[in-house]
Amino acid sequence: MIMAETTKNLLCSKAMEIFDIQIMLHDGSLAGYQVKNARSSDVYEVYQQDKLIALFTSKPDGSWDLTENPGPIDNDLQQRLINQLNGLRY
Repeated sequence: MIMAETTKNLLCSKAMEIFDIQIMLHDGSLAGYQVKNARSSDVYEVYQQDKLIALFTSKPDGSWDLTENPGPIDNDLQQRLINQLNGLRY
């Protein structure tokens, strides 16, 4: 019984919120991305076609840090993603 409760609590504490977003790129085309965020976490993972392309951390002052850039994404896309992430932050 303890093991089942522990597993249940672990699953609940690791609940991920998943958001599908579209970004208008500099050439006017739209690109789809998926943002994953563990509840109560300041870390937002950005995926394109199931591939992690960026990891952002929100800061208390409202700004964002690009903490990982395996994409790599350029500065223009980084700013466009941040504009969308601002709408996801509670």
